[in-house]
Formats: sequence, structure tokens, C-alpha cells
Amino acid sequence: MNKRHILIISSIVVAATTVAILFFKVLNNKNQLAIIETRSEYAGSRTCRECHERFYELWSPSHHGKAMQPIEDVLQNEELSPQKEAIGVGEKWYQVSIKNQKLFMHKREKLDAEEALKTYEAIYS
Repeated sequence: MNKRHILIISSIVVAATTVAILFFKVLNNKNQLAIIETRSEYAGSRTCRECHERFYELWSPSHHGKAMQPIEDVLQNEELSPQKEAIGVGEKWYQVSIKNQKLFMHKREKLDAEEALKTYEAIYS
């Protein structure tokens, strides 16, 4: 084998290796995007039940198990007492209200000489 053949074979090996590396890098990026897209939506705890029935039965009635249920379910199934007074934490005050089967958290705070009020709708309990 002469130098020319060795150079051609070496070039082919380098090119094939480069193509393979780029291919697997692109494939890996696509897999990572698919994982991110899958994780971006909350599937709900009920989807766990299919494979983990025993654990689900132990976990679901706990406070932790009830933490991410849709707020509509909570408002329909439980009697909630209205919060009479805001709760203060430092310079901020928080109060929860229910209106039209929706739950809201109101945050009031002093910013310089003015008072700011922000309202957030609760989606999960």
C-alpha cells in the first residue's frame, strides 16, 4: 500500500467518524428536547396509579397526595372557610378569597411610600 492509499483511507475514516459524531449529537439533542417537552406538562398523579397501585393507595389520601389536585375538585368536594384576616410576613400581607368557584391569593406589600396589591389565581391546591 502506498502513501496515497493510506491518505485516502485515513481521510475516509476521519470523515466517517465526524459524520457519526455529528449524527449522534443531533440524535441526543432531539431526545433531550423530547424529554423536555414530555416534562413540560403535568400529567397528574392518577397516571401513576396504573403501574403503582399499592403505593398510590397509601399516598393519595395524604396531604402530599392532595397537594396537586385541581382546585375545582377541592372547591366542589370540601367546605372551605373564608379567611377573615390577612396574614403578615415582614412587610407583606397575604389573604385568600374564593369567588365564582375560583380561589385567589392576594399579596399586599409596601413599596417605598405606596402600597402594591397583586392577585394570583390558584390552579392546584
